[in-house]
Amino acid sequence: MIEIITLGDLKINILGEEVAEKHIRTTKLWKLLNLLIIHRDKPLHHSVIMESIWSEENAVLSAKSLHNLIYRLRKMLTYEGAPEFVQFKNNCYMLMSGENLTIDIHQMEDMFKAAKIPNLDPEKKISLLKNAVEIYNGEYILGSFDTGVRLMPAVNQFKRMYIEVVNMLSEIYYEEKEYDELIKLCNKGIIHEPLEGSFIEHLARTLRAKGQTVQAIKVCENYIEVLHRELGVQPPDSLNAIYKEMKGNTLQLQHGVDHVLSELRDFKDINSALFSSYDVFKEIHRYKVRNALRSGHKVYVILITINDNRNDIPAPPLLNETKSYLRECCLSLLRRGDVISEYSQTQIITMMSVQNQLDIQSIISRIEKKFRRFHASRDVRISFDFKATQ
Repeated sequence: MIEIITLGDLKINILGEEVAEKHIRTTKLWKLLNLLIIHRDKPLHHSVIMESIWSEENAVLSAKSLHNLIYRLRKMLTYEGAPEFVQFKNNCYMLMSGENLTIDIHQMEDMFKAAKIPNLDPEKKISLLKNAVEIYNGEYILGSFDTGVRLMPAVNQFKRMYIEVVNMLSEIYYEEKEYDELIKLCNKGIIHEPLEGSFIEHLARTLRAKGQTVQAIKVCENYIEVLHRELGVQPPDSLNAIYKEMKGNTLQLQHGVDHVLSELRDFKDINSALFSSYDVFKEIHRYKVRNALRSGHKVYVILITINDNRNDIPAPPLLNETKSYLRECCLSLLRRGDVISEYSQTQIITMMSVQNQLDIQSIISRIEKKFRRFHASRDVRISFDFKATQ
């Protein structure tokens, strides 16, 4: 029996024993496993695999390397008396799942689909949804790799599925007045998806139903503050409606300019650069370009890309650690008024207004120098690309 866990972390358990990390945490093996998992029980042509894993390398080399990589994967996914899980037929490879090989994302997906069957027994539906919730322990980690346009955006797919599962179960709990179970469900959901407004709505509504209105209001206010601070956006209209209803009528919600200014105040260190969502980054960029027309300064955009020393994408744990450190580097070295955002899984984008290109080169040099201390003993590096947009 083989169990593959991909939500929150990558683990492979064979007959109850976990495979050592050193055997699975290699970039190309992860990519191959990702491709076969996403296309489970479906044939995947060897040319598609080679193009996704060795897109910029010699095709002959790729064919030989794929054969070796498949051999390594087969050797890892086996035990005495086990069937051949990675099969080859008509120039296609296929990962065969079933009773002897289970994958958490497919178990969750099957439970989710089963729970949506019309006229399903309520107890059975609750059981399926609860089991699906238990399976989800974080993002689909193999999706951190860009393995070609033929793959569905797995990270977002399973994240959306988890959100829908929690919302379905929350509605059932609320109708049955299982408030304590609902609160535990929402709190777990918020740990995984802290900015998901529907979880906050369910939690606030449930606390109010239990007579804990003050606590419900605090939950809403904390969430609204986080949205302003981290993303610079307004809460959903449905959550606003719940909040206003708890706080009182619209007249009671009218405030003076001091209250407005307190909401507009920057909750973070005003002397540092600003980290924002990419949508907010784009709006700030439009504003800075307009302002540059008057000031004479140029608005520069710097794109910082993370790769390993083979110009490939680092394994997810190292990638996440590197991205976090790079973000802190930029926040500490850039000036207030400069803006930083995450552009993609492997890229950080920054924006600043300066008078000439020498200022940009000086900033890049400082970031490189500080980053060098981090990556000295790690298989990771960064590269820069920049251009003036005005």
